[in-house]
Amino acid sequence: MKPLIRRCRWALVLAVLPFLMGAGGDSDFWGELARPGHKEFARQVALGLKAYRRADYLRKSRVPTVRQQAVEKLREAQRAFDAACKASPENPTGHYYRGKVLLDFNETKKALAALLQVRRLNPLSQHAYDVAFNLGIIYSKLGKFAAAVDEYDRAARLLRKGAGTRYQRISFLSTIQSNAAESLMAIGRLDEAIQRYREATKTVSNNTLAWYGLAVALDRDEQASKALEAMHQAVRRDTRDKVLRGFGVFFIPRGDIYYYDGLAALVRNKPAAAKTAFKRFLVELPKSKWAYRAKQHLRALGAHHPTARRRRRLAPTPSGINRRSPAQVRSAIRYRIQSGAAKIRACYQKELRKDRRLSGTMRVSFVVTKAGQVRNVKLVHSTLESRPRLVACVLRVIRSTSLKRSKPSRTITMTYPFEFKPY
Repeated sequence: MKPLIRRCRWALVLAVLPFLMGAGGDSDFWGELARPGHKEFARQVALGLKAYRRADYLRKSRVPTVRQQAVEKLREAQRAFDAACKASPENPTGHYYRGKVLLDFNETKKALAALLQVRRLNPLSQHAYDVAFNLGIIYSKLGKFAAAVDEYDRAARLLRKGAGTRYQRISFLSTIQSNAAESLMAIGRLDEAIQRYREATKTVSNNTLAWYGLAVALDRDEQASKALEAMHQAVRRDTRDKVLRGFGVFFIPRGDIYYYDGLAALVRNKPAAAKTAFKRFLVELPKSKWAYRAKQHLRALGAHHPTARRRRRLAPTPSGINRRSPAQVRSAIRYRIQSGAAKIRACYQKELRKDRRLSGTMRVSFVVTKAGQVRNVKLVHSTLESRPRLVACVLRVIRSTSLKRSKPSRTITMTYPFEFKPY
């Protein structure tokens, strides 16, 4: 009789479960008593998800009227999720879906508040991974790149703990690494960005966006040959040239996409398109920390023109120059800085005594006034943050450089690169 008793007990449990879970007429009464508003909450979430899935299907269409229908469906989903949050404000699921819709509408600050509310209500909810990943996107859009990297790292940890299927873990992890790398590049941490991009391409070799990002990061780090190799990998996978403008892809700042276009055009052997793209980048982002690199590409692209060839032959003399020619003035300024190389080398040798393998790069920007005075000396990029004395010494040498003999007819802003490596 014992086996029969056990079967009866299981039958009783299985009979009661549907009522506890909310299936059945009487369960609505007990569920409503235990959690007021749960019936309305469940109904609104179901309506919202139905509208959201329909919108997700419609917005991939190329037909404008169909895409407009997708927007209407998203609004419908938003109203349903708003009602769900009102019916059961302590349930994180409603806030999660509401945040997702707000993010689709690019209402980033409202989406941020909704997703942070999910985390406050239950940090380890079933939506924990999605919350972290979407917060990374939101912080990126708000320009808070360090916070974005933290959220992407959190999402990666949750993935490694078992969120999603094995395929999702591999695919999503590659996307997370690529997104984190993009944020790291935005704040100038190129070494870390390059490492993350490499991890992303190693995890999923067909992650075309990661190859694009790796190429741009390497190029901005002035590793030109490696950048072109990575861009070849991206272009080989993006035969129709549509990935950079694909659904869900965004750039912060927006004009950054033209740098990618320019580098891709170089690899595709389209110099005119590359020139147009780099010029557009400079128009959109004239104060970008990578503007100097875009200008270098433009100078290289213009090297085939007669005027450009004449400029290349100009002697970098500190005196006897035409002060109305910016090219001659810049050449003279570079010459004067190079003449102080012994002092800069002395700065490096002091640090080299402490570490025989010390190497790295830095870029310094400064302004040369009409009087030939050096002003506003700033460190633009450096891989030698751990050597503040070396950085300070180099900046001190540049500030003390006399440019009075090569004073320009107008104020000039320049960026000068330095590379340090032992013999």
